[in-house]
Amino acid sequence: MKKLLLILFTVQCCIQSYAQVNFEKGYFIDNNNIRTECLIKNKDFYNSPNSFEYKLNQEKSIVMVGDVKDIKEVGIINAIKFERHVVKMDMSSTNLNKLSEKSEPEWKERTLFLRVLIEGEATLYEFKEENNKRYFYKLSDKPVEQLIYKKYFVLNFSYTKLAINNDFQKQLWVNMRCENESMEKIMKLQYNKKDLSDYFVKYNNCKNLGYTNYVGKTTTGSINFKLKGGINASPNENYDNQKQKVEYFGNKFFPKYGAEIEYVSPFNRNKWAIYLELTHHTYKYKSTVTEHSSSGVLFENTYKYDSSVNQFLPNIGLRHYMYLNNNSSVFIGASLFSSYGVGYSYQKKFNIEFRRSSIGFAKYSAILGYTLFNNNKQK
Repeated sequence: MKKLLLILFTVQCCIQSYAQVNFEKGYFIDNNNIRTECLIKNKDFYNSPNSFEYKLNQEKSIVMVGDVKDIKEVGIINAIKFERHVVKMDMSSTNLNKLSEKSEPEWKERTLFLRVLIEGEATLYEFKEENNKRYFYKLSDKPVEQLIYKKYFVLNFSYTKLAINNDFQKQLWVNMRCENESMEKIMKLQYNKKDLSDYFVKYNNCKNLGYTNYVGKTTTGSINFKLKGGINASPNENYDNQKQKVEYFGNKFFPKYGAEIEYVSPFNRNKWAIYLELTHHTYKYKSTVTEHSSSGVLFENTYKYDSSVNQFLPNIGLRHYMYLNNNSSVFIGASLFSSYGVGYSYQKKFNIEFRRSSIGFAKYSAILGYTLFNNNKQK
């Protein structure tokens, strides 16, 4: 595994400088309520940002920075939206080794970019910072409040027990529930994006309140099924040692074909993928083996062989994509069977890849691929 990661890092360093980061159509609203149309650098935004990078247009290469203290709202069209709010946030540790012995939140006032998940009369927000994840909500023109969820320890003479403050369920029951909502259903809600988003959608629907669902506009990755074909090269090298001399003859290039299933993870903006591949190889060659005498007598035995390889080979590996623009990307990959390579993908449909293998008879490969179907998943 260390060798695989080293290969990925080395190849990436060689070609990373050619990959451009996408700046996508977006906007921001400053403290004077002036809206500026621009191009936002679409980073992963796994954690909630304190700032963002933008350009005023494609022609200008100057990259500027917008800071949370100067910007009230920022968004990428049809993708993501952040709003600045001054909130009281529970700063209790979520690390099991550092949990508090108090059930009450440990409040601190902070100015944050909150990510909008469900926007409407009832709005749901998310804030992520390292391993700390909090959810906030707002009803109509009321201030933004945190939905309370806290793990803590209860100490006793004979044991220590892990307990959870699930006051967010009480907040939803008291402040926002449909007429036919039951306490039992709310008590089953988990403090996560899916459960809370579903609840806010249901609430807005039952109250006939319009809303925008930003959760459904983010991907959770995709599954690609590819048909592949190409050429292998096997540079069998003649050798001569004390025991024997071997000479290879015939065509060193031979075909391969097969199929691949690839899962592209949403991590780091869909840049990492794992693939499972099955390919068929057919290879025919001739060799002449001359056995050297070991007794000092001057004679040798020579044998000629016709050999063939006809087999299916599985392969599993990792890829890292670097996007040049919306239509094309370059990628690097490495497999568990000591092969690595580089490639180019166009419109996520067509790709070409060159591989080098340190084991087996197919030392070099040129492979063409076509994505037969793509199964995009949504959060």
